[in-house]
Amino acid sequence: MNVPASVKAAAALFVVYGLAVLLNTTGMQRSGGWSAERAEPWVLIQLIVAGVIAAGLVRRAPWAWWLGVALGAIWLVSGALAVLVFEHGDVYWLPPSGFQSLLVVSLGLLGVALALLFSPSARKAFRRPAG
Repeated sequence: MNVPASVKAAAALFVVYGLAVLLNTTGMQRSGGWSAERAEPWVLIQLIVAGVIAAGLVRRAPWAWWLGVALGAIWLVSGALAVLVFEHGDVYWLPPSGFQSLLVVSLGLLGVALALLFSPSARKAFRRPAG
């Protein structure tokens, strides 16, 4: 049962994304004076779920591919909304400050993980054998 490099990389990126979100919430936001105590349990759950997805991907579990795509897309959109500003019908990308940089990097990593999950080698790894 060989796991393609694209699947291994996507799994690793899910874990790195979860750790980056945790670091962003506990470190960067607190040092910026933002109160993040209420968000920490959800961030820990997000880290655990990202780890479960990564473990499932490495085991080539089809549910992990579906969950990774679904939650990855939700996390990517919700994170992008945190750095996009809608004003008078126009969309503006806020230039990343020191506190936003980690969030922007983590969203980029998540986007790469999703792209890897849609690669032909990853999709083939999760297809059921014919017969």
